[in-house]
Amino acid sequence: MAKTLNQHSETRLPSEAGLRDHPEYIQELLDWLHDLEALLPRLAAASQDVQEAVNGADLARLEAAVGVEEALSTQARQLEGRQKLIQQKLASALGMDPARLAISAIIPHLAPAEQNEVRRIQAALEPVIGRIARSNAINATLLKQRLEYTNFYLRILTSLQKSHQYGPNGDSPLPPARGRRLDRKL
Repeated sequence: MAKTLNQHSETRLPSEAGLRDHPEYIQELLDWLHDLEALLPRLAAASQDVQEAVNGADLARLEAAVGVEEALSTQARQLEGRQKLIQQKLASALGMDPARLAISAIIPHLAPAEQNEVRRIQAALEPVIGRIARSNAINATLLKQRLEYTNFYLRILTSLQKSHQYGPNGDSPLPPARGRRLDRKL
């Protein structure tokens, strides 16, 4: 059976159909980007707070900041899970490999208003992601230095403790005398 011209023009490859046939995918993408745009600045601020707490050696503040950062990181992991699902849907609609799908490949398939919104969010997130990366690198270095400092002093204290033993059993090296029976290291 031969197709008519109208039937042929309506039959499109997935990449030609693009996202026009799946407006719900576009909405999921935009919702995800808005959630990411709301979360990442808070995560950057929490990371900065961790850095300041480590610098100031403020353990109470560090504990609170790490708690906030962990909660936000959990939200980020949830967003990452959503991203993977959205990425699979978009890649399927565009006939692309999900592993190679990037925002820049999606933008041309969006309506102009959606393109502008995605570009705006992308531009807003780039410096925030840079701040998070720098802050994480600094925090890792600071924590490593603080741990090395703590280990150094623990080794000193441990070595001092070992050098203050009086005898093989911790007793005084002097021979036992009447009053020395109670002279034992506790």
